[in-house]
Amino acid sequence: MSEITKKVFYLCDGNVDGCGPNSGCGLDMKGMCRHTSDIEHAKNFNRIDTGDYEGFWEKDDTREIIDELREIKELLQKNILCERKFIKKARWQQAKRSRHKIL
Repeated sequence: MSEITKKVFYLCDGNVDGCGPNSGCGLDMKGMCRHTSDIEHAKNFNRIDTGDYEGFWEKDDTREIIDELREIKELLQKNILCERKFIKKARWQQAKRSRHKIL
């Protein structure tokens, strides 16, 4: 039986040299790198060096995520309001045109 090689991927900080559209790393909609196997570029890990011990610890980004979701929610609400105003104006103009055709 052959051994299975396991590879760990982390959320990428987007600062990996040589990373780009043709690198096969899977870019997001903003053109940023999404995943890396290099923990040095892991978005959700901090390097810890106490002198006696060096390693990586996972970050708790809960506050950051909540803030980001709030921003997205605000943008969506603004877009919905703009859309409603646009629809209301379009309906008003359509009704105005319909009245002119009748007269």
